[in-house]
Amino acid sequence: MQSAKQKVIQFYSHIKLENFYYFLVLLIIAAILFLATFALFRPVTPDQYLQVSQLAQQAYYPSTQDMAAQLMQKQKMTRGHYLKLMRAYHIEKNQAKELPPLADDMIR
Repeated sequence: MQSAKQKVIQFYSHIKLENFYYFLVLLIIAAILFLATFALFRPVTPDQYLQVSQLAQQAYYPSTQDMAAQLMQKQKMTRGHYLKLMRAYHIEKNQAKELPPLADDMIR
């Protein structure tokens, strides 16, 4: 029978360094995904809550205003909800606003 030391040496001889690197990369990616998901469910900071309340009161962007008002009615506001609101705000803010063509442009 082989001794325990020989079994350990034989086990480590079958493991390649490349496999260890793959495992390490997968472990790092899993940790990043876990921490990012955990961060999305944390509550908002007081500054972020103030910004949401300001967006709920403004009238320049009605869709964002409605979304912020609905968010203010929730008991627990997470950072995920806050980030969705900020994304909607920036999309609505950056939308191109085209004027209708002038009468002279339509004739040509």
